[in-house]
Amino acid sequence: MERIILNRRVWVEGLLMVVISLVSLAESLRLISYEDPQMVTDLLGPGYYLLLMSIGMLITGIVHIYHHRKERSVVKEKSSKEMRIRLMGSFVACVIYLILINTIGYSTATFVFFILMFRIVGIRSWPYNFVLSALLSVVFYFVFVKFCNMVFPRGILF
Repeated sequence: MERIILNRRVWVEGLLMVVISLVSLAESLRLISYEDPQMVTDLLGPGYYLLLMSIGMLITGIVHIYHHRKERSVVKEKSSKEMRIRLMGSFVACVIYLILINTIGYSTATFVFFILMFRIVGIRSWPYNFVLSALLSVVFYFVFVKFCNMVFPRGILF
């Protein structure tokens, strides 16, 4: 008699996605039902966007667990030193981004963040890194600030 044993990593990933999606689903329903009389709200509001994203994440978590249900847990993978360094570098880049976004504003902080992240993931050419970071920063600016009318910090220096 053969039992199907899910890999621990798959369980943790899938259940974490399901739990986070359920929490965000509850928050989206709260945002949809609550209206602050002192705030200007748009027709859709943030609750519907969060609802859509949480439903997508819930489906993804369930599909992830279901898709990997027949994998057996045989060997524990050890994370390499390079991967740990990249993970810590990404964490430090995010902290730097959080500090810079309030100091120098969204646009400049996003450009610096992309330069750091592209170096961390392995893009070593400075000209290519610079052009790619500038291009993505401009695209993000137009999508979020101009197209979606989101307000981001300008920074205390500007």
